[in-house]
Amino acid sequence: MLKFHRIPFPLLLLALGFLACEDGTNEKLLLGQWQAVELVESGEPVEVDLEGVYFEFLPNERYHFQSTLRLSESGRYYTVGPLLYTTDTTAEEAIEKAVKITQLTPDSLTFLMNDRGVEKQLHLRKK
Repeated sequence: MLKFHRIPFPLLLLALGFLACEDGTNEKLLLGQWQAVELVESGEPVEVDLEGVYFEFLPNERYHFQSTLRLSESGRYYTVGPLLYTTDTTAEEAIEKAVKITQLTPDSLTFLMNDRGVEKQLHLRKK
């Protein structure tokens, strides 16, 4: 017969809180400006000039993205677990996009993306 042990309710809540945070994104670490340093496509580094490619995440859940060829977008962002959702509010038709955050430390950030069936990773460093 199974024997269940009683766990004090506050201890149970604390344990569940740690488990819930483990899969989430620490949005405070996300804040700031991030410079792209490497693009990997299907496991192979792509030779591309990333000097002008960066993201900036602001505390008011706003972001700005700058890329090559004067491509830029700005809008709102939020996270759910490891997923980062962005909505470009400067576009004529606002479309929500999502990328998976596979690494987030105080100085490095990696996005996992799917671009028309091709897996890409974008590695960034905090400026």
